[in-house]
Amino acid sequence: MKNTVLPFLLLFILTSLHAADPQPVASVVREVTIFKNGAQITRTASQSVGSGRSELIFKGFSPNIKAQSIQIKAGDAVTIMSVNFRLNYLEEIAKTQEIKGLEAQISVVLTQIARLNTDLNVYKQEENLLSRNQVQIIGVPNNPLKTQDLKELADFQRTRLSEVLTKQYEVAQQIKQLEEQAATLQKQVALLNSQKNTPSGEILVVLNAAKAGAVPFTLSYYVDQAGWAPFYDLRIKDVASPVSLLQKASLYQQTGETWTAVKLSLSTGDPAENNTRPVLAPWRLRYTTPFARMQRQAIGGRYTVIGAGNYGEVRGKISDESGETLIGASISIRGMNQGTRSDVNGDFVLKLPPGATSIVINYTGFNSMEIPVSQNGQVLQIILDANNSLQEVVVSALGSNKKVAKDELVSEEETPVTVLQLPTTYLYEIDQPVTLDSDGKLQMVDIKTYELPAGYRYYCAPKKDNSAFLTAQVTGWETIGLLSGEANLFFEGTFLGKSYLEFANTSDTLQVSLGRDKNISVSRTQLKEFSKRQFLSGKKEDSRSFEIAVKNKKSQAILLILEDQIPISTNKNININQDETSGAGVNEETGILSWTLNLGPAEDKKLRFGYTVKYPKEKIIALE
Repeated sequence: MKNTVLPFLLLFILTSLHAADPQPVASVVREVTIFKNGAQITRTASQSVGSGRSELIFKGFSPNIKAQSIQIKAGDAVTIMSVNFRLNYLEEIAKTQEIKGLEAQISVVLTQIARLNTDLNVYKQEENLLSRNQVQIIGVPNNPLKTQDLKELADFQRTRLSEVLTKQYEVAQQIKQLEEQAATLQKQVALLNSQKNTPSGEILVVLNAAKAGAVPFTLSYYVDQAGWAPFYDLRIKDVASPVSLLQKASLYQQTGETWTAVKLSLSTGDPAENNTRPVLAPWRLRYTTPFARMQRQAIGGRYTVIGAGNYGEVRGKISDESGETLIGASISIRGMNQGTRSDVNGDFVLKLPPGATSIVINYTGFNSMEIPVSQNGQVLQIILDANNSLQEVVVSALGSNKKVAKDELVSEEETPVTVLQLPTTYLYEIDQPVTLDSDGKLQMVDIKTYELPAGYRYYCAPKKDNSAFLTAQVTGWETIGLLSGEANLFFEGTFLGKSYLEFANTSDTLQVSLGRDKNISVSRTQLKEFSKRQFLSGKKEDSRSFEIAVKNKKSQAILLILEDQIPISTNKNININQDETSGAGVNEETGILSWTLNLGPAEDKKLRFGYTVKYPKEKIIALE
């Protein structure tokens, strides 16, 4: 009796253990929404379940899922009782298509090597056969062969042996080349296969079904290892045409999952940002000690920490070595798509997102500089070093003269995209399936082309540079939800270089520099006969006078904004008088003189301005 009961007991235990194993469920990635940082992935699946309680396990997920973000929907007659995310170290994540392709190439190369080794063995056997025959012929006593026959046989053996040895050498060289090729491919696989030992993610679901049958499932979750950045092509046919702005997206993902033919959307939102509104606390003033000034040297210039700013914010002023403020300098956060520009006083304010460790400063004609920052807040004084070579220009006022073919100015056929304006973000729904491997490589997708109104005018500040720069004042971009980002600039079939389009400012006009125009001549000359120095009682009086000559050598009329300046006083004992301005507009705070000139074809014009400075005669002031 005991012997009969024991097998049934063991069978019952094994059956119970087997029944306790969760049912594996295969799912497919259907939709992906990529944020600036991170992605929301949606999968679908279908599984037959029995009535009552069931355990299911969904496999093949990214190991980097944010567990708190997992959401599962099932059929109406199903109640989800629990959801748990775990890692499976016994099952690695799936290989990328690139790795599979390389491994296939390695297999082909190894097959070729095996075949060549077979050929090499055949040639070696033939060599041995020829050698044995030669010994037998020459070494046999009383050989009946005639001398002529022996000579012909020896010639044949020598010729064939030479051919066989040559073939052995050629095959050996082919094998060596293929072995080197296989080694290179294997190194590339090893480099790409960094996730080889990475576990896969699994989602264990416990549910209760009112009745047996097939149940549809929808799973969604968030991962960090993905993102997109905006990129633009800004194209201008001529100064009579609007601006063509092609909005693009640079995508990447390294989640461990391959997204094959998925419905892809791009969101301007960023779940990594702090979305809690700020709360102001009472501001109580206390005596404090002055903040210690620290001057540090950096590649491309130097900077001084002159104060502690607000938490999560960096402020600063940017100038050159002479103290001249730099207007429109680009300030961006290293590795992130956030930045700003310096204003007319060289000042800037930049909010620091979580994870920001340094900012990068760029300005045309100057070396770029990277400065470490912290969330504690800083106030910086930044001095950039001039770059005389102008070979690494970020804002492309000095672009190359490379000509671009006419058809290159026309973008490839755009990906159909639906643009949705949500309460706080924009969503770009790509209307055709997209495949994206988990290899971290960038993939560019065209989003939409906008035709934006633009006005064109020339600008020149002859005190700094006699060149006239063509600029475009672009409007109409405020309502289309564009993010700041890098851009390629094209004008009249010429690639000007790269620039940075800043859409985060409050102005409704985007100004873009399109380079120098050699057909507008500008010169600035100091008039010696009207410049003088004299002493009156306890005062010293210096007068300066200048003439600016402008000539339009183009065949059409132009609008030119011309700017210069007069000094402004920083001391009550220094008095400055405007002697002449030729009708310029004067900014009393900055001393900037501005003329708006409408010049017809071949028209020229001369402008004069001057100033007089009175100050104590024992003092020295540096004037032009």
